[in-house]
Amino acid sequence: MGFLLLSLASSVGIFFFFKVFHLKNISLFKAVTVNYLACTATGLIYHSNMLESQNLSGSTDWVPIAIIMGGTFFFTFFLMGKTTAKNGVSIASMATKLSLVFPTLISMLWLKTVTPNPYLAAALIISIPSIILASMKRERVKKMGWSFFLPIAVFVLSGMIDGAINLLNYKFSESNNFVFFPVLVFFFAAISGIIFHLFRRGERKQWLDKRVWIYGTGLGVANYFSIEFLLQGLVYFNNNGALVFPFLNVGIILVTSILGILFFKEKLIRENYLGLSLALISLVLLIISSGV
Repeated sequence: MGFLLLSLASSVGIFFFFKVFHLKNISLFKAVTVNYLACTATGLIYHSNMLESQNLSGSTDWVPIAIIMGGTFFFTFFLMGKTTAKNGVSIASMATKLSLVFPTLISMLWLKTVTPNPYLAAALIISIPSIILASMKRERVKKMGWSFFLPIAVFVLSGMIDGAINLLNYKFSESNNFVFFPVLVFFFAAISGIIFHLFRRGERKQWLDKRVWIYGTGLGVANYFSIEFLLQGLVYFNNNGALVFPFLNVGIILVTSILGILFFKEKLIRENYLGLSLALISLVLLIISSGV
């Protein structure tokens, strides 16, 4: 459970940096590209002893998938930004968090790593409405039109990423070299971001903003450890994505909402309080079902 709590804390750190980007009017896409570079550097430093010992035995079949996932990471983030602009923050948030459906189904139907029990079933059922209600905002949503497909794309791609992480960790976690899986993913996400910005020449001055580099690096450290500890948490819970991903997604919404009220004076509506209450119940049931 300790690894999941550390992953949760790191994910909350990501929320903090995104809030800072908004409040300080920092270029989000620039900072995210710097974030992926910082993720890569953080991973190499964190596992530097593995590089020095050259103890990198094991299958490398995961490498091509990690390269593809790197591009998918950045593209999904790009779509999240578009979804937020076109459909609103709440819809973008729901599309991302509801992606827990993918690793949950994979664990239950494919990997068979789930031990069914009434507490887990109740937690999963409650987690869906808790995320929807907690994410609601009284914001005016523009007429969707073609943008109706944006949150669907974010939901599917986020779910595919979470599902792939669950599957790859199940298959390759015993390979020594798999510790560099997140490093490789973030490296190619950074490459994708750099290529993306090469075609946006009018924004080059924003790269001179030192805040992009400072806060982007801080985001990268938090982002890296959110994945590092997620992978270790999956190993601890026998790659039970039906427990791990709901715990994290519901926990992130619960903790970030509380911090938003305390530190950023965010206002919640009635539906949010109901959603957070359900989230707390879901978390308690998940902890009971895990047996810790």
